[in-house]
Amino acid sequence: MLYLAMFNKTFWEWCQLGNDNLTTRSHWCFPEAMRVKINVDDSCIRDSSVMGGGGVLQDHEGKWLSGLSANFGVGSLILAELMAMDQGLKLTRNLGCKQIILECDCLEAVQIISEDIHIRLQPIRKVVYEVRS
Repeated sequence: MLYLAMFNKTFWEWCQLGNDNLTTRSHWCFPEAMRVKINVDDSCIRDSSVMGGGGVLQDHEGKWLSGLSANFGVGSLILAELMAMDQGLKLTRNLGCKQIILECDCLEAVQIISEDIHIRLQPIRKVVYEVRS
C-alpha cells in the first residue's frame, strides 16, 4: 500500500494527503510500525534542464535503511520530481517493503499521482503510470 505526503516549503508544514483528509505537521514524523518512509526530492538546472533526484528510506524508528541519487538526463522540474518518486518506490519495493509512505515537496506531483489527471506528454505519462502501479 502506498501513502502520499507533501512537504510545503512555504509554510514548513508536512501535509499528508489521503482519504479526503489533510493533516499538517511542523516536523518530520516517523512512519507507523511496519511502514517505511521514502523522502524524495528533485533538482533541475534552469539553463541546461539537466535533472537529478534523490531519496532517503527510513523505518518506523527513523533508522536509515537505504538511499538513492540519480542523474535523469534533460527534462523539466515536474518530470524530475516524478522520476525521483518512481526511483524511490522502486528502491523500496526491491528491498521488499510493502507499506510505504512516499513524501515529496511538490504538490503538483502528488496531485498528478493521486488524482485522475490525464497526461499528454509521453515522458511524464510513462513515469506517472510507473508510480501509480
